[in-house]
Amino acid sequence: MRSRRTPGSTCSLPIFVPISTSSTRSSTRTSTTASTSGFATTQAAHEAAVIPLFDALDALDERLADRRFLFGDRQTLADWRLFTTLVRFDPVYVGHFKCNLYRIADYPNLSGYLRDLYQTPGVAGTVDFDHIKRHYYVTHGDINPTRIVPLGPAMDLTAPHGRENT
Repeated sequence: MRSRRTPGSTCSLPIFVPISTSSTRSSTRTSTTASTSGFATTQAAHEAAVIPLFDALDALDERLADRRFLFGDRQTLADWRLFTTLVRFDPVYVGHFKCNLYRIADYPNLSGYLRDLYQTPGVAGTVDFDHIKRHYYVTHGDINPTRIVPLGPAMDLTAPHGRENT
């Protein structure tokens, strides 16, 4: 079978559908359940969102144990969709949305993967942690009525990721 590319895609057609499906599933599961837990108004609703969130993070950490990126040795849309959730997780989701069973920093493969993506040329300059934190902590008055923005966490996404040989 000839490998065809979809317009603007960096992956061949035979793997485009699984990547697209996985991208939607993993990014939706992680970002949606994080915000659902944060806006929950009962303990049961919070737990109903947090438990699947950490199940998904556990599965992603396991998946990344033997591959550098979600679908092998090159970045795809799925990686970048997940990146936007992972980069916000420790600074926002852990405290603001009360998703604090673990931090991304506690997952050996996810934390290295996050640093690997962050260190992609041109990416670090697009990530503004002050803006990210202010957006969440200031605009969600029902969750944070004082609108206090935490100073931390201290994160070093420039530390070696060690994923070159994964």
